[in-house]
This record gives sequence, structure tokens and C-alpha cells, in this order.
Amino acid sequence: MSGLVASATGFSKTAQAEGNESAEMPPTELIRALRSIGKPVCLDAADKLAASTGTLAEFDLHLRRAGLNVADARVLANGMMHADAGNALFLSSFSASYNLDLGDGGATALAEAFPETMMELGLVGCSIGDAGAHAILEWARTAPNLRMICVEGNKISAGVKSQFQNLASGGRNILVVV
Repeated sequence: MSGLVASATGFSKTAQAEGNESAEMPPTELIRALRSIGKPVCLDAADKLAASTGTLAEFDLHLRRAGLNVADARVLANGMMHADAGNALFLSSFSASYNLDLGDGGATALAEAFPETMMELGLVGCSIGDAGAHAILEWARTAPNLRMICVEGNKISAGVKSQFQNLASGGRNILVVV
């Protein structure tokens, strides 16, 4: 974890449409969501985030091998959307790699909640197919600060993989591993 920022966080169009932008509030909803999932990796992340609230400029949320499933992803996505659009939260890097039960439903729920300001995404080996990959691509196209996206080891077709590789075109400096 590296911290939280005092500037506004841009959220995906879906999150913005929900009207979840409130100013200068701690990410209590994200902390609550992580705790409600109740898995050890999530509980550790919640504790670290709670301890750093208001003291750090940005943070990384890495939930690798946490045993997350689609229902957990929906809880997490809801917590992310309600945590803070426009407050002190700046999610720099997110990884839920090696959560085999995320699949398309989990990837879609998370992609709809990712902030547009996020710079790194890792969803390696999460049983994501083309439907979930399309949701991730939709978010990635609206994320101007995205510098790295790793989605290898999923069930993504060659055609959709090429769409990921195209993210690095048009002058965008993005490392894509698919």
C-alpha cells in the first residue's frame, strides 16, 4: 500500500452515473466491503487501508490468491464505487490475479467500478472470457493514466487479445500482457 490522495478521483461512467461522488470522505465503504468479504487477504487489505487513511497520497489494492468469486467481486465493486469518487482515495494499482472463480461476472463488476485514474491492473489467471474482457477493455479505453494491464492466463479469444494489444497504439504508453 502506498497511500491516499487529496485530489478528486475520476470513476468510470457507470460509477458516475450512480451519483456516488462525495467530497473528502475516507474510503469507509471500501474498507467495509473488504471486511464483509471476510477472507484473510481482504481483511489484511482493509486493516492496512484503515490504518493509512488520510496519511498517504495513493494506494495499491492487491488481492492476489484471495479466493475471490463473483459475489465477492460485486461486494468489492460496490465498495469501490461508494467509497469515494471525488474524495481522498486514489487507487493507483489493483490486482486480483489468481482468483480462479472471478470469471466474466467478477471481471465485469470490477471493471464498472475501477477509477479512470488507475495506472495498473492485474487480473491474471481469473477464468475471464471475452465478455469480462470486453468490460475491462471498455474501462481501459477511458483510463488516461493506465500504464500496465496484465490479463494473461485467461480464456480470452485471439480477436479480443488483439484489442488489448491495440490499447498501446495511438501514442499511449501502456504495457499490455495478454
